[in-house]
Formats: sequence, C-alpha cells, structure tokens
Amino acid sequence: MNRTRPLQYICFNILFIIPIILFACSDENSTITDPGEGDDPANGWISWDHPDGTTHHYLPVSAPAGISWDAALDSANVLGGYLATITSETENEFIFDLIDSSEYWLMRPNGVLAGPWIGAYQPEGSVEPLGSWFWITGEEFSFTNWTADQPDERNNSNQDRIHYGESQGTMIPTWNDLGRVQALSGFVVEASSLTAPRTIGLFINGEGTYPGYTLFAPLQYGATYLIDMEGNLVHSWPSEYVPGNSAYLLENGHLLRTAAFDPSGVPPFMGGGAGGRVEEIDWNGSIVWYFEYVSDTHLSHHDIEFLPDGNLLMLAWEYKNAIEAYAAGRRLGTLSEGTLWPDHIIEIHPGESSGGSIVWEWHVWDHLIQEEYPEKSNYGVVAEHLELIDINYDQDGFGRADWNHTNGIDYNETFDQIIVSVRQFSEFWIIDHSTTTEEAAGHSGGNSGKGGDLLYRWGNPAAYGAGDRNDQRLFVQHDAQWIAEGLPGEGNVLVFNNGDGRPGGDYSSVDEIIVPVDAMGQYTLTGQTYGPSGPHWSYMAGNPADFYSSFISGAQRLPNGNTLICQGAHGTFYEVTASSVMLWKYVNPVADSGPLQQGDLIPSTAIANLNAVFRTYRYDSNFPGLRGRDLTPGAPIESYR
Repeated sequence: MNRTRPLQYICFNILFIIPIILFACSDENSTITDPGEGDDPANGWISWDHPDGTTHHYLPVSAPAGISWDAALDSANVLGGYLATITSETENEFIFDLIDSSEYWLMRPNGVLAGPWIGAYQPEGSVEPLGSWFWITGEEFSFTNWTADQPDERNNSNQDRIHYGESQGTMIPTWNDLGRVQALSGFVVEASSLTAPRTIGLFINGEGTYPGYTLFAPLQYGATYLIDMEGNLVHSWPSEYVPGNSAYLLENGHLLRTAAFDPSGVPPFMGGGAGGRVEEIDWNGSIVWYFEYVSDTHLSHHDIEFLPDGNLLMLAWEYKNAIEAYAAGRRLGTLSEGTLWPDHIIEIHPGESSGGSIVWEWHVWDHLIQEEYPEKSNYGVVAEHLELIDINYDQDGFGRADWNHTNGIDYNETFDQIIVSVRQFSEFWIIDHSTTTEEAAGHSGGNSGKGGDLLYRWGNPAAYGAGDRNDQRLFVQHDAQWIAEGLPGEGNVLVFNNGDGRPGGDYSSVDEIIVPVDAMGQYTLTGQTYGPSGPHWSYMAGNPADFYSSFISGAQRLPNGNTLICQGAHGTFYEVTASSVMLWKYVNPVADSGPLQQGDLIPSTAIANLNAVFRTYRYDSNFPGLRGRDLTPGAPIESYR
C-alpha cells in the first residue's frame, strides 16, 4: 500500500496558478475546439503531416493587446498544446503560411514588423548569442532559419527567446531573438500525439554535464527512482511508506531511505519531515534491515547519515512539556502549542535484520543558555556564549513546538565532526563527534575539548545576540554539507539557502561557504561572530525570483565542478556550471497518485506541490553500488499520449 503523506508532514508552499486564455484566430474568428478534430480551418486548428510520421495540429493566435513569451507559453498549454517547435524547412514554410497575415504581427513605430512567438529558448548564462538554444519539447535544435545578423543579443538585453521577423514593412519567414518580457502580437500553438506539451520529465540535457544516474524519492509517493541523463528509468525501489524525507544509494547497491511511519497511524508530533523509520532495501526491492524510532516522546525526522564504520546517524525530536521548558528558562507564555520538541542526534549500530543499539547521543537540551532568569543554572549573556543555544530564540515569533527544525546532517571523517542545518535558527551548526555520550552532554572532552558544545555556527548572528536582520546570511536553509575530499571546493560547506523572508524579496540560492578552520578542526572566531562575511560562490537565477523553493531542497557538488540542485518545492532538478550556466533540467513526473502523463499540469494544493522532492543525488557508473548492475535504460517514468 502507498500511503499519501498527510499534508501536515510537509512545509507550506502556496502556489497560485493563473492561466491566461486568449482568442485563437481563423479566417472566421470561430470558436476554439480541441486539436485533432479534423483539418477544417473553421475550428481554428490546422492539421499537417509531420516528418516524424504523425499528424501535428497548429493554431495561430492573435494577441492585439500584446503578449510576452511566458504568457504565450501558459496560454498554449491552456489551449491544449505548446509553443510551436520547428524542425525542418517544410515545417517552417507551413507555419509561416499560417501567420502570413497582419493580425499576428506587431508594427513597431519605426515601421519594422515583428512576428509571433515560437517555442525556443536559451537558458540563463548561455554563451551569447548562439550558444545553447533549445526547443521546449526537448526536440533537437538542429534546423535554424535566422534572419541575417541574428541572433544578436542586442545591447546585452537578455534576448533569450525566438519569434518571426523582423523586417522593414515586410512579413518574413526568418527568426529573430528577443527578450522574453517583450510584448508581441501573436504566437503559434502546436499539438501532437507524440510531443505533448512538456510539463514534466527531461527539459534540458546539454554538453558539459557530469554523466551518471540521478536518484530521487518523491515526497508524496512510496517509490524511489534512478534515472539516466536522458530522463529514462533505470531502476526503482517500491516501499509501503512515503519517505520521511531522505534517500541514499549505498556502496553495496542497496537503497537506504527514511520512511514516514507510525504504528498507531497518527504520529506523536505533526512536524514537517516526520519519519519514524529507516529502511535498507536491496536491488531487488526486498527489505534487508529496518529500524523504527517513534514513541510518545521521540520521533526521527528528515535525514540520516551513513558512517564509514556502518553505523547510522539519525535526526530526531524529543518531547518536553511546558513544565520542563519553563524550568529550562523558556520565557513564560511563549509556547503556542504548549510543548517543545527540541532536536537530538542518535547513532545506531544496526542489528542483523532489524533494530539496533544506540551507541552515541547528542541533545540540544544539554547546551542551553538564557538571560531571562538569573536564578537558573543556565543563565548567562547569550552573545558571550556562541557555543550554547538560546532557548528563547524564536525566529518567526510563533512559539512553535518544532523549535529547531533541524533538516539535514552530514559527517566529516577527517575531523570526526557533524554538521546540522537548523532551519528555525537560519544557521548551520558544527559539533564534535569524537566525544562519548557523557562528554557530548557536557562542555568538555573530545578532540575539541568542548564536549557537545557548538564548535562553529554560521548564517544568523541574531540567533546568539550578536547581530540583526542586516547581518543574516541564511534564510531557513536546508542541506548544509561539507564538499567531499577530491571534489572542487573540498572542505567548504555547500548549502541550499531557501531565502524565505530574505530582505528584498523571497528567492533561493545555493551558497558555498569557506569556513575558518585549521588542519586540526579548530575554528577561528574573529570579533563577536564567526566568519566569513558571505558566500565564496553562489548560484541564483538572473531574475532571482525565478528560482525559489520555500522549503526542503538541496545541492550536490559534482566531480567536474558543476552543481546538481534540487528545487524541492517544485520537484525540479538542475545541473549548473560554476559560472551558473544551466546544462541539465528535469521535473519530477511523480505526484501522490503516481507517474503523470506528459502534458499534465502538476497537481498542487494550497500548501504544497505534489511532485515535491526532498533532495536528489547523482552517481556515476563507477560508483561501487552500480558496478555489475543492469543499468539498461527503459522508458521515461512519465507516460505519453
């Protein structure tokens, strides 16, 4: 049975979809009907025998008030097609015959005629003006029909879309590049049985990618998928449970995944990323080991980390009632839910086929400070104790029970240290793992000599009383991790900075941080806050608001220096270069009901997209877990009409 994840399990992501519908034009301005109802011009659609062996249908649309490329794209989808793609001279001539009428052309004040939009685009950061043009359907961009001296990227004005024209007083069948926000007077819609409007699956697969296989686990569905660079399914693992949230491929070829599980059917705490179970599933889909960590007082969530010795680190919540919270110095009247569920980390030594023993623990609750109640033992000046955690820090003022909301964990074998991403503090923290459990509960011991206190923290000095909003660098981030040894940027921290509440507007970035650490794993504090002052490298969209995921998400540095990005709220994966050129793009085609059909709108609710993905990972063919496996690609996950 595939259980749909309760909506309380995922963080909010409100999505408003406003389709734009325009008038399709025939000679008689007749009513629009579905494509495929014949080639009678009276219904607007014109049929044509395409070189691919199928019948395609075309609809020229007039927009007298003007329309941008993005709005034309949306309108084409609403009309049952996509912006036309042109793969041969005969198709170009056929389409030009359809639009060889003034109603589809914009007359500029200087007498130049600009024709309608078609479905070609150039990703941000491409080499101008000829580099990396694509058709929206993924068809090969081999046939071109540029006007002389085009494309020209005039005045460096980001001319990254294509339309017919331009010429002085004459309608011409050649193409010009133009900025996507410019308004033209028409566009051409195409529809076919094989190339449906592309809404899911592979969009871009350019040169310079790091070849391999991409693993992802849709948040609303039980299966985990491995795809090749063409978006074809290579392998999948079924599960009775939706993830809770992460999934990894092990070197033995097994899948290690979290699962949203509770034997009572109702989890003890309804926090985002709730889990309760970890499963190891072999290549054939059989569960070879599982561990459950769920009760009235604790619940695993979000992420796990497989250690070199075979043990497993796990993030979890633990229950604290109001009496315990106030006794620890929580300000009175600030528990909106009447409880706190702070985080802790457990290390599991796995059993033979299930279960295991907890061999190490670390608890936020052992490292608190507060400056409200002098009579309490943890009283102190917060800004003077960066190693401790202010129990009264409340980033959004809601007093929520999920006070920390730690959403990611990673391990550094060289230093024997752990990094965690703490969303509700907009920080990542680094702690010592070389301690015993007893030392981890105190303030001395381990390689650092500091016990379980924080060794380093970065992202939001306001969390320890040493700054304000202007000093904040992370905004409810996810997936803080060390870049592994041997990779470009090794030893730096890579983090998906969600950007929710970022000054100047909500937008996401992927940030690389150079932490001030020496060869012994000791961190330098300069002044009242830890450096650096900002990221060493960042990826963001040219128009920042175009790249935004309010929750989940992650990134992975690849061996060739590119970065694989999961824009989790939208289930969209990108591979980008160090200079922010997008080389690969894939949209998860699996929602709560399973794989979608190409051309389907991705279902959503008021709080979430239903193809959301927590993270994604790329594994090359030399990865030990893939050696000797059958990696023969099948069809895409999505179906086609």
